[in-house]
Amino acid sequence: MKLTGLHVLLTYKCTYECDHCFVWGSPQQAGVFTLAQLEDAFQQAASLGSVDTFYFEGGETFIYYPILIKAVERAHSLGFTTGIVTNGYWANNVTDSMAWLRPLVEAGLDKIEISYDQYHGDAHGANAAHPGLLAAGRYGLTASTISIDPPVRLASRSPGIHPRRTTGWRRCDVSRPGGRVIDRRLAPATVGHIQPLSL
Repeated sequence: MKLTGLHVLLTYKCTYECDHCFVWGSPQQAGVFTLAQLEDAFQQAASLGSVDTFYFEGGETFIYYPILIKAVERAHSLGFTTGIVTNGYWANNVTDSMAWLRPLVEAGLDKIEISYDQYHGDAHGANAAHPGLLAAGRYGLTASTISIDPPVRLASRSPGIHPRRTTGWRRCDVSRPGGRVIDRRLAPATVGHIQPLSL
C-alpha cells in the first residue's frame, strides 16, 4: 500500500474543548509545528514519491495563522495538494471569511473542511450555511463540513458560489455504539462501521 497523503496536526491548541475530540484539543494545550519541522516532513514525504496531498489540522489550525500560511505555501510550492481542517471560529460573516481565506488561497490552498454542528459553534442556526463555506465557494475552493449533525446543504445559486463544491460532508453518527461514518463527498452509498482500536 502506498502512502498518498499526510495529515499534520499543526497544533493541539484549540478554541474549543470538546468531550468528543479524538486529539484532545483545548485552549490549555501547547505546542505547534515549527517551520523547520514542517520542512522536514515535506522533504520526507517528497522523498517517498507517492505522497501528493498535505492536510493541516489541529487543534485549531487558524490559531497559528502565520505558520499555517507558510505551511500551505511551502507544500504547494513542492507540488502537493493542500487542505485545511478548521472549526471555523474565524468565519463571522462572508466578507470577513474571504479576508481570512484570501492569503491561504494565494498561498495555494486547494481544500477546506469546516467542523460545523451544534458541538462546533453553530451559532448561525440550523438552516444557515456556514460563512466560511460560502467564502470558500467564492474562491472556488473544494469545501465541505465535518459534522456530527446532518449538515446544511447550500441552495444558493449566487454568482461565484459553487454549490457542488461546498455541499460535501462527512458525518460521524455517535448517537449509538457502533455508529456509522458516512462520507457523501465520495459517494452517497459509501458506508463503513467504526471499529474500536486494539492497542
